[in-house]
Amino acid sequence: MTSLVRLELIAQSYEKYIRTGDIEHLEDVERILEYDGIDSD
Repeated sequence: MTSLVRLELIAQSYEKYIRTGDIEHLEDVERILEYDGIDSD
């Protein structure tokens, strides 16, 4: 997954979270970060 694709997916998920308030979209962001090994926690 390229950096641009990753950023687009994160932005889309965050936008959906802002619109709906559903934390599932924030969990999507976490999964995207973990998939690429960026989340250091």
